[in-house]
Amino acid sequence: MPQVRGATKGFPMKKFLLPALLLSLALSGCMMQESLSGDAYSRSGARSGNAVRIATILSIDEVLIEGDGGMAGSIGGAVLGTAIGSAFGGGSGHAIGAAAGGVGGAIAGSALEHKITQRKGLEITVQYAGSNECEAIVQEPGKDALYVGQQVRILTDERSGTKRVRPLSGAMAAQPQ
Repeated sequence: MPQVRGATKGFPMKKFLLPALLLSLALSGCMMQESLSGDAYSRSGARSGNAVRIATILSIDEVLIEGDGGMAGSIGGAVLGTAIGSAFGGGSGHAIGAAAGGVGGAIAGSALEHKITQRKGLEITVQYAGSNECEAIVQEPGKDALYVGQQVRILTDERSGTKRVRPLSGAMAAQPQ
């Protein structure tokens, strides 16, 4: 089989294959996050009790829920950056390039993971029934239609303190407050 010459000559493609695969796997793990909407429960939250309070929505504002700048992006970026950096220089320059590529890749990978995992959210301000107590709860938009003036249930997981806003439904919605 003839050897191809030209732009790819000397380019260590094999060095990039494994790091690129590892980075893509790490970043795909960043995409699989649990939902933060009011209508989604984690596996540990299923079949557990929640305290319920009735409230009225005073306002709903769009917010940005910060992403995670965790280890997956940093590690994947460092691996890929090291592989790319090691392709440059010779002798001690080779090691310096690998080190610089690793550090730069880790920083870039962490920033990329942070950006990929950001989500749109809703800050829902409610006033609890029968009191002047107000509270703002942030959650992702879900399938529930929420609007200002609507009576809702505030469900609080007694173990974690996690709160969610859900519309009144069924018999609860028909009862006078």
